[in-house]
This record gives sequence, C-alpha cells and structure tokens, in this order.
Amino acid sequence: MVDLPLMARLFEAIPASTHIILLGDRDQLSSVEAGSVLGDITGHGLDIQYHADFIQQLEHIGAIASGNILSTNTSTPRISQSIALLHKSYRFDDSSGIGVSAKLINKSKGKQALYNVLLNEKYPDANWINCGNDAINYHCVKWAVEHYHDYLQEKNIEDALHAFEQVRVLTALRNGAFGVDTLNELIISELARLNYIDRADEFHGKPIMITRNDYELDLFNGDIGLIWLNEDSQQMAAYFLSTDGEIRSIPSRQLPQHETAFAMTIHKSQGSEFKNLLLILPSEPNPVVTKELIYTGITRAKKHVLVAGNEATFINSCTKTVQRSSGLAEKLGWNIDG
Repeated sequence: MVDLPLMARLFEAIPASTHIILLGDRDQLSSVEAGSVLGDITGHGLDIQYHADFIQQLEHIGAIASGNILSTNTSTPRISQSIALLHKSYRFDDSSGIGVSAKLINKSKGKQALYNVLLNEKYPDANWINCGNDAINYHCVKWAVEHYHDYLQEKNIEDALHAFEQVRVLTALRNGAFGVDTLNELIISELARLNYIDRADEFHGKPIMITRNDYELDLFNGDIGLIWLNEDSQQMAAYFLSTDGEIRSIPSRQLPQHETAFAMTIHKSQGSEFKNLLLILPSEPNPVVTKELIYTGITRAKKHVLVAGNEATFINSCTKTVQRSSGLAEKLGWNIDG
C-alpha cells in the first residue's frame, strides 16, 4: 500500500548498487494515496512471460525443471524477467472455499464465486448470508457476539489479546448503515444487553485501534490493543502485543487518538490474518467496493469466512476494478490497454 511519491523517495535514498526485493500481493488494494506501485511494476494482472535466455539461466541454476516454462515469442517488458509469481498460499488451502472464491473474484467471476462456492455446502469454510437493503442482518451481530465472547471470558490479558486476534468483523465502508461506526455500536449494544461488557466509554475488554502516530509512545496508526482492568491496581490500561511477543501497557489517559475496533475497514486490515472472519458488504453499489476490495477482505481469513451482502451487488462489484493511471506501468513497458 505504499503510494507513488513515498516509493519514489525510498528509491532515491537507496544506493544504485543495492539489490531490492519487493514482496507482496499485486491483486490487493492499492495505496490510499496516489499510485498503484506494485500493480504497475507487475503489469496489473497480466501474464508474466520470460525470454528464452532467462529461462535457460533458471534451468542452469536449478531454479526450475527443464521444459517447465516455455519462452515467449512476443515482446514482453524487460522488468518481467525480474518478477516471480508465488502461487501457493500458506494462509489457506487453494482448494478451500476461501482459496477458490478468492481466485474467482480475482478473475471478476463473482457469479461463480457466489453460487459455486459461498452458497455451496461443499465449501464449509466460506459461506454467504443475505443482508437487507438498508440494514445489517441481525445474524451478523449474533455472529460477532458469539465469536468475541471467547476473549471476553479470558482471565489474563495475554490470553485475551491472542484470542481477540483470532476473530474480526470487516466492512467496506466507514459510514452509513453498513459502516464501521454502525457495526461497532450494534456489537457493543448486544454485548452489553447480554452482560458480557459494561456500557461505558472505556469498558473492560474494549478493543481499540490507534488512528494517529505517537512516536514517544511507540504507537502507530493501525495498532490494535485492548482496554483491560488491572486487578491489582484496579486501573484501566490499554495493552498491546508487540511483534516480538511482548505485552506493553499504556495508561488509558495517555493514549493517542483511537477508535473502537470490534469492526474495522478492509483497508485497515491489509497485512493481517484472522482465523474467523465476517465480511460485510453494502447492499447498494458503491464505487469503493471493487473486486480488489472484496478479494482483499476474503483473503484475510485463515479458517472460515462469512460474507454478508446483496447477491446482485456482490456480482456487480466483482466486475469493477480500481482504475488508476500513474504512468509508471507504461514507462516500464507494460501495454495495459492490450
């Protein structure tokens, strides 16, 4: 999700002798800001073809078996010789409902993804539920409460943090009936009604996401933690799990700008993975909802995904793609228009 100006500055700062390896998913969402760098470099889904001499080099060093890849006779960008597509997913099996539906969506085949996978009992790990035109299906809220119940029952913060990271509700929009704000309010209300939480601004177990960088506290936009009551001090604090497995606590009053994180946008979820995932899409067409957005949302799931939306809108959205023109792809030799 690095934007074009930031990537340009990065490359300017790197010595010309440096070997650079970019690793990512070219089919996911582009950056929020200008550009679509990884997509531009890799041809926006076009086939990667290799020259005969390059294939011979790969065979010579044992990178591929002899005759495994046929050379192209057509003109192909020079940069394509520096691109390798990784096809095996270690998050989910390619033959699973998650894997099959993701491939179909990526090919703009939303109808097949819906009727052959999400609505097909053959794939228990990927399911579909219909939402109304102006309201979220109550079963979505019920799903969220049932799955978030587990971490709220934990006695210590370490177990709670790990349990919370197994589940997430994702949505395409921030505002409106299908947006983050509405979803968080519905989930909080139902959890409070069932006495799983206390209805307060800062309640025990409240998940939060940092929305503004704070370099002094070493907290950054997108960091997720839990508000937790310390039984010894009887004080509320926010706890965060660092990349090295250590748990950090920050007094609630010192927290930078943050928001409730029972539900979050698909954009914010990039780079994350969750064992169980609920993906909520708006019932009406929206320019934000494209095949890249849906693909990104579904592929955050490791074990099970439940997609909620309107069938016709889902199929239509899978035919739409993010359109950005930065000029980078053309400068690299890609003929995007065919």
